[in-house]
Amino acid sequence: MNEQQHEQAHQEMIAAEVALADGRYDAAEHHLEAAHRLGASQKQVEKVASSIRRSRQRGEKQGLWRARIGFAVGLCCYLLLAIQPPLSWRIPLWIFLAFLLVPAVIGLVIGRMYRAAQPAPVRFGEGMRAGGWAMAIYTGLSLMVFWGRMGRDAEGEEFVAGALTTVVFALLAGIVAGFVGKLAAKRPAKNESP
Repeated sequence: MNEQQHEQAHQEMIAAEVALADGRYDAAEHHLEAAHRLGASQKQVEKVASSIRRSRQRGEKQGLWRARIGFAVGLCCYLLLAIQPPLSWRIPLWIFLAFLLVPAVIGLVIGRMYRAAQPAPVRFGEGMRAGGWAMAIYTGLSLMVFWGRMGRDAEGEEFVAGALTTVVFALLAGIVAGFVGKLAAKRPAKNESP
């Protein structure tokens, strides 16, 4: 290996470690492969590859907890909304609370828990999943309570209409939570380590 290849391999190793520190695991693996091709030592490559694997696994576990926390916050908000609202509430206020405010809170919780280095589609997906499931549970339970108050079970067309309503409402709330989660990611401080 000549001096130029050695320097390029060293630069690729540095780039891999920087990408790893930023949480960009695919980029870190790409730089690591380039360093290996250029002749970086096997010991160094294995050490960084092991760090990438551990960090990726840790990030997946943390992502699961972020989504669960966002979902729990959303479910609590929807449960508060499900408590008998004041008679002065009108449909526009309920729409604002159920489809904008609560999903925005869910997205904000999830988005603020992520670093800006996490890809936007991941933040969107986590927010959408948490917001959608929280709204689906809220809508499904609300419909069951409504049918129970009427003294009968949903049958045939009512069940299909209720299921369709639940899916549509969940998608709408999920999209709002996803967009807010995507936009609300906390930017790490320059001297802050991941």
